[in-house]
Amino acid sequence: MADITIASWNVAGINSTAKRAKIVQALRSNDVQIACLQETHLTDLERGKLQRQPSVKQPAVNKHVCLDLKAYIETANVTKLEILQCCNTSKEMVMSQENTYLGQVITYEVNRKQTVTVNEELLDMLPKSSPFPAKLYRRCSVVGNGGILLNSCCGSKINQADFVIRCNLPPLNYSRDVGTKTNIVTANPSIIIDRYNSLNRQRRPFADMMKAYPDALVLMPPFSYVGNTAVSYKVAYTLQDFFSWQKTVFFQPDYLLNQAAYWKKKGFHAVRMSTGFMMVTAALELCDQITLYGYWPFSSDLEGNLLTYHYYDQRMPAAIHAMNQEFFFYTQMHSQGALRIQVGKCI
Repeated sequence: MADITIASWNVAGINSTAKRAKIVQALRSNDVQIACLQETHLTDLERGKLQRQPSVKQPAVNKHVCLDLKAYIETANVTKLEILQCCNTSKEMVMSQENTYLGQVITYEVNRKQTVTVNEELLDMLPKSSPFPAKLYRRCSVVGNGGILLNSCCGSKINQADFVIRCNLPPLNYSRDVGTKTNIVTANPSIIIDRYNSLNRQRRPFADMMKAYPDALVLMPPFSYVGNTAVSYKVAYTLQDFFSWQKTVFFQPDYLLNQAAYWKKKGFHAVRMSTGFMMVTAALELCDQITLYGYWPFSSDLEGNLLTYHYYDQRMPAAIHAMNQEFFFYTQMHSQGALRIQVGKCI
């Protein structure tokens, strides 16, 4: 399945077997993958019949999720032009010597009472200018880490994009499903702290792992939390010391604040956006055509088969994120044609 179609229908009762058959036929003819059926008025008897049918599986999206989804699709109004005016990704997402100056006082994105002054060490770490061209990339793959990617056979399609974005250093040894091409990959400092002891001891295992992302930009948020700064610097120096091809670049904290402010105005309520949401927002400015892969926050697929949360492990997202709410915004943008959500197999 190359695309996802979402329908919200008021069916005015489906206790009739013949009517249910007509609805199923209509959904199939319109290639609908997620159907939110309202006013079903199912009796206990008819509901029991459906549950006993072997072809009926636990839905991936339940009633409450469907109601929220419908509300977001109908009320949210997200446009690429608005995001361009809000955030200016191509020039402002990454700190550079063009948008940062010696002696500048930077306020941390989250720890707002904390500041850091730009010194020569930091300035020398920054690229001379933005790494992104003024012209849009024609086709972009934004690859999340959802379990729905397993056995998807999407690797080839992901690799065919002009620009591929990945989040939080995912393993690429599932290349048939997730591809290998990477132009930019985010690195959450918590991953470096947990898996590589903050690079305080052996650094080669980290440098060897990074070989999976040749030529990629490694994007880190050193000035979101105070605890991020030292480890972000260590990543940059480690890659430099081991003569890696990757270049480390840093999120501009004001850029992330502008992103958060934009989505708050649109009704997004969470302690913090996920990295995946940040990168989708960035892609809306950087890319002409966007396809999302692995962006599926539910515990089962469209056929009701159980999924792991990530394609590579069972670890759940941090409580500060609101993945379902983010997905609702993706569906709204999908319905507008601003991006495409890929679910299921790429065949």
